[in-house]
Amino acid sequence: NIAHDLRTPLTSLHNKLEQLELENPQVSNLTDQVNLILNTFNALLRISHLESGNANVSIQEVDLTSLTTDVIDLYLPLAEEKDQVISMSLESRWVNADINLLFQAIANLVENAIKYAPEHSTIIISSAEQKDHVAISIKDEGPGVPNDQLIEIVERFVRLDKTRNTPGNGLGLSMVKAITDAHQGRILFENFDSGFSATILVPS
Repeated sequence: NIAHDLRTPLTSLHNKLEQLELENPQVSNLTDQVNLILNTFNALLRISHLESGNANVSIQEVDLTSLTTDVIDLYLPLAEEKDQVISMSLESRWVNADINLLFQAIANLVENAIKYAPEHSTIIISSAEQKDHVAISIKDEGPGVPNDQLIEIVERFVRLDKTRNTPGNGLGLSMVKAITDAHQGRILFENFDSGFSATILVPS
């Protein structure tokens, strides 16, 4: 309710700041801050809508190759800033899902991988059949997450970086969990000696 009630005045404030920005470029920092708050509220609203079961989840046959390519194209410039490589290895090409929600889930996981993986590393997006599900995994060469925190990282506002020095609102993985739950799927995390993986299971 709070997110819904505050979104309208914040949007109005954002629009006014954009107008002022044309006259005073220094206002851009304020605009960015309002954008961050608006993005947080919008994410909260989307998560709540999915968790309530009222979201319109439109299931269709999705071409994972095409969708994954679109995600890579979107995040490649961000990865290149850290000299990272994003590759895909898809054993299963098709999945039944809401294409927009699935795109959001994979994009959030790729963004996290880019953020926490080291420079000059590789991020791999893969898929495989698992009984009546398709497992879509994003594996990186980052430090991973302490095993005792693997359960809580999908909670709202939990940040993987305790210093909170990196941009974000701690809602990315909460969104992924809400999306997988809306598909009657699951999300799994695993630490490896060589990195970390996040896997979403979506009914095939």
